[in-house]
Amino acid sequence: MEGEVEGVHKMRVASRRLREAVPLLPSAEGSQAVRSPAGHRIVRPLRRVTRALGGVRELDVALAYLHDMAAARPAIAGAAGTVSRVIRWERELRRQAMISRLERANLEKLERQVLEFVVDLDASPPVPSRTRALSRRIARRAAGVEEAVEAAGSLYAPGRLHGVRIATKKLRYALELVQELTPVRTLGPVRRLKRMQDLLGRMHDLEVLAGYTRLLDLQAGRRGRLHARIGLLLDAIDTEIRLLHAAYLSARTSLLAITARCRDEFCLQLVALGAARPLRPASPRGSYGSTHHVVRRPTRNRRRTGRRVSR
Repeated sequence: MEGEVEGVHKMRVASRRLREAVPLLPSAEGSQAVRSPAGHRIVRPLRRVTRALGGVRELDVALAYLHDMAAARPAIAGAAGTVSRVIRWERELRRQAMISRLERANLEKLERQVLEFVVDLDASPPVPSRTRALSRRIARRAAGVEEAVEAAGSLYAPGRLHGVRIATKKLRYALELVQELTPVRTLGPVRRLKRMQDLLGRMHDLEVLAGYTRLLDLQAGRRGRLHARIGLLLDAIDTEIRLLHAAYLSARTSLLAITARCRDEFCLQLVALGAARPLRPASPRGSYGSTHHVVRRPTRNRRRTGRRVSR
């Protein structure tokens, strides 16, 4: 609520991860994934929280990039300082709007509702339908990435590339759930998706920064030293955007390879897992943070020779 940069970022990530996890929690009967009105009552305010934080987070990242560019290129430091003041003023307006929207979201009630579902999850027996629901989620997220990549094409289109970023982020969070909740190993693809997400995110945030810079250039007029300095800043931003877009085009094939692996490998493993035994939470691995409560899977002892010991 104070607008701390890291706090806004962590809260936004937490709200996105909860939005991915809540539909997999049990219903009141504990026999299927959440499709009840109670589950939707959690998802909707979580979405409002994510959106309330988005505007402030967007400008926080733009300011960080602007600071780094000014430190690396002293020639644009003057223009960067002017643009920074404009963005900070806009950020304060967005922070006030964020506070108002978060207060309407009733975070205490939202936390209580989520914890009630967690208690139901701990108390209910694991069910195969949860594994199948996770498999369907992965297939849907992978298809979303493929559709977004096809829509973006090979030309630079900021809006469509932002769609690729959002789809990539959703697939990454879904694969994190697979890593946390099942024996299926998805850590490698998750790391590659994170790198792609960072690349596309930097491209989007630089486009936001370029928009504010162009607006300031129009307000300052076409003459004077400020116009020349802003021109240097815009050139630096555009150059980095072109380099990032070229890197995206090079990595696009590997991104589609991950989606194919999700469909041809991970989804099939989850379906087989659901048919063979119920889904059980795995012990936390430290990659994505610890969970509130986990049930450790039994392990087999081994002798020093590596042979298994029968129980």
